[in-house]
Amino acid sequence: MPPTENARFYRNLENAREAARKKNGYDSATTLREMKRIFEVACPGKSPYPWQLDVAEALVLGLDCTVLAGTGFGKTMPFVMPGFITNKMTL
Repeated sequence: MPPTENARFYRNLENAREAARKKNGYDSATTLREMKRIFEVACPGKSPYPWQLDVAEALVLGLDCTVLAGTGFGKTMPFVMPGFITNKMTL
C-alpha cells in the first residue's frame, strides 16, 4: 500500500490506467513488465524501484509528474523509461 501522502498520485494513476484500458485496451501489468525487462537489459544487475516504474507509467499515460529525491536516488530513469516502450519522443 502506498504511503498516505502519495494517495492522490496513486488515485490519479489508477484512474488513468482504467481510462486507457477502456479506450484502447491498455494493460498496466504488460507495460510495467516490459519497462522492467528493458531496464534490466540496459542496466545489468539492477532493477528499477517500484516508484520509478509508477512514475514512468504515469508519464506513458500522459499524467504530469514531479519527482523530489536526493542526489543519486534515480530520478532520471522514470523519465527515460517511457522511451523504452514507445516510438514517441520523451523529454
